[in-house]
Amino acid sequence: MSSGAKPSPLEILVTEFLPAAETAAVEDQVAKIQEPPAVKALGDLKTPVYGNDPSELLKHRFLYRGGMCLLSGPTGIGKSALLMQAAIHWAVGKACFDIVPGEIYQRQGMRILLVQAENDEGDLAEMRDGVMNGCDELTDAEKALALQRISVRTVCDKTGEGFAAELAVLLTESGPFDLGQRNPCGQLQLQAGQFLSRAIRLSQNIRSISLLGRSASTEIGGNISQI
Repeated sequence: MSSGAKPSPLEILVTEFLPAAETAAVEDQVAKIQEPPAVKALGDLKTPVYGNDPSELLKHRFLYRGGMCLLSGPTGIGKSALLMQAAIHWAVGKACFDIVPGEIYQRQGMRILLVQAENDEGDLAEMRDGVMNGCDELTDAEKALALQRISVRTVCDKTGEGFAAELAVLLTESGPFDLGQRNPCGQLQLQAGQFLSRAIRLSQNIRSISLLGRSASTEIGGNISQI
């Protein structure tokens, strides 16, 4: 923490509101953040260069680098299949249900990481094959390229802090990625007293990508909106 006479809002939050047992962990994570978000005047903000904006993953900045999006709906409606279909199309720069990649990614495609906890390898392969069989608008070459650009990892034994650490390892050892998909999002749910330390760790390690998560509407707890 800083040693100035006037404590920062973060210092006040850590010293007055966080449990003592978590203070050291938060301070350690804060110390690792070398480039905290800058405070800028409204007039200094730069308008994106449309058509040449590397931060625009999905058109009209529906999803941008560092952003997060949650896909929610009733159980069994097809959220997982939709995520798979979207990943296959976006990986080769194609629109999926009129959701269009940014212009840079239309030209170069995306590298996508799918972190899932529900299906074994056979289930995932069946879902992949079923979606692929319905993608008549893609050429065989585009389908083969999509399969190369999408990486899959099953993580079903970690939540919260442990999941954040696992994600950091994946991004460091297997990246870089443009888009991360989390299916489902239950492992990202946070307890109120642990929100700050986990959010700091997540923000450290996913600044360079965006997250598109999937959760059943009945699974979304009061804390999921904090991520």
